[in-house]
Amino acid sequence: MAIKTEVNTTLVDDLDGTTDVTVKTRRFAIDVEMELSDENYAKVIDAVDGILGKGRTTKKVATPRPAAKPGTGRTGRARSRRIKDWAAGQGLTVPARGRHSKEVEAAYVAATGDAV
Repeated sequence: MAIKTEVNTTLVDDLDGTTDVTVKTRRFAIDVEMELSDENYAKVIDAVDGILGKGRTTKKVATPRPAAKPGTGRTGRARSRRIKDWAAGQGLTVPARGRHSKEVEAAYVAATGDAV
């Protein structure tokens, strides 16, 4: 004997409780600023709370981090150190910390052939 299991999900409208086929999960990204008196602020809060208060809060979705740029990480640091050491040996000015200039890197590549 085979057993067939079905799961049916019915969405219920949060305002009027109907189960119409047009009921969908709707998201509102509201970021609004207004200049209001205390009285009008209270009116807006009452109106919005009466409607949005029936909904639920959602977790903020993390945005994906961009891929690392070439030359970053341990190998990028090691290469940067080689470039700075080479440049210092050539009498070029390089910062002790931070990035070296593109000109210094271009001179290093031209002299050593060590391209990325």
